[in-house]
Amino acid sequence: MRETVELMSLQESILKEILLSKQCSAGKYLAPMQCVNPDNKVIEYFITPIVTISKKKILIISKIIKGNWYEALLNVDVILKHINKVYNIPEDTYTLILHVYFDSISLEKFYIIDVREKYALNRMKFTELENILN
Repeated sequence: MRETVELMSLQESILKEILLSKQCSAGKYLAPMQCVNPDNKVIEYFITPIVTISKKKILIISKIIKGNWYEALLNVDVILKHINKVYNIPEDTYTLILHVYFDSISLEKFYIIDVREKYALNRMKFTELENILN
């Protein structure tokens, strides 16, 4: 039930509209995933693997933030390692984007994940996101 409510709020995001406007092909949209961090806390997130019209492969990881933003950032590496374990996707095959949705205020942010820099997050402006999706 909780996952359904969270997914409903996330579906109100602008992500789907952006992907449609850029004619991106999505295998699954907001596929629910979960893993466990080293502190045995369950991490819930959603993935959307897409291919752009120019054939770039992008993996969007969507995370609903309800509380501590800093704590959510600490788990990006755990999430990516879990995705790689489950799907055997080499990290250099896809451009990795973190999409965060602040549920309490319906605010969204997009970050490119720099795997080479220990999963550093580089905030993207909306126009930068659009350029990546071309």
